[in-house]
Amino acid sequence: MYQPPMSRAKMVSLALEDVLAFVFWSRNYVAMIDKGYLVQLKQTGYDFFMHFTIVSYPPLLDPHVISLERAVDQFRFLSETFGKNTLCWRFDPIVVSSANTLDERLETFQKLVKLLGGYTNRCIISIMDVYKKTHQNMAKLGIECYDPINDVGPVSWKDLKHALKQMVSIANGAGIQIYTCCERKIRDDAELNIKQGHCIDRTWISEIIQDPHKREQVLDLPRDFGQRKEFDCGCFKSVDIGVYDTCPHGCTYCYANENKELAMKRYTSHNPSGEMIVKS
Repeated sequence: MYQPPMSRAKMVSLALEDVLAFVFWSRNYVAMIDKGYLVQLKQTGYDFFMHFTIVSYPPLLDPHVISLERAVDQFRFLSETFGKNTLCWRFDPIVVSSANTLDERLETFQKLVKLLGGYTNRCIISIMDVYKKTHQNMAKLGIECYDPINDVGPVSWKDLKHALKQMVSIANGAGIQIYTCCERKIRDDAELNIKQGHCIDRTWISEIIQDPHKREQVLDLPRDFGQRKEFDCGCFKSVDIGVYDTCPHGCTYCYANENKELAMKRYTSHNPSGEMIVKS
């Protein structure tokens, strides 16, 4: 059972016959690795696809995220244990602000490609959307947000496009294809050769499905037209059992946490054996 934002609690069956596959997002898979949960899922017959966000921002932006070294170790372990086609590296969002530069992002991307090349062949990028709460949270720390997609701020679309071209070249050299979610301007620019990504991608997921019948069902999934239409989201139909204001990382630019104190309270009071992800 889970409580979606702005909705009543819902019950979702996790019985093997009712689950085509799990899709996980995380910046830290330590509990799932150390406690053997992923191995147990696989042994029970479940399939899963993992998004792993590694962006390596300074503590001002990412105050509680695990170190780059630990994240890379986890990524490599997951790739070697379950196969690199079960993993997608997420280098998103790309924050463009007064606290960092595009050159810094490019250098970090190049460093990460060297560390992750050979362990995945996919990378999803996006540019930070300046939601009202994101702007407010960053402003509290004296950080000014820029929007290069729309030429708002000192960093222009031309500057961003130049950096993206270099990122594509770096990634391709390591056998990694770059995709983008909800960034039509980037995707539609033929010079960049950045394809549309899908967080819930039926083709990627079908590759890791063991059951032929379930594989066919995944390939037949329709587009999820309830997801971020205004941003041209390309995800396929799924059930999201995540909850806002539950992540302890405290990333300054996060749109899923509006209240850091509430998020930490919910995180620390979570009962892994309970029927609800959070009580309130």
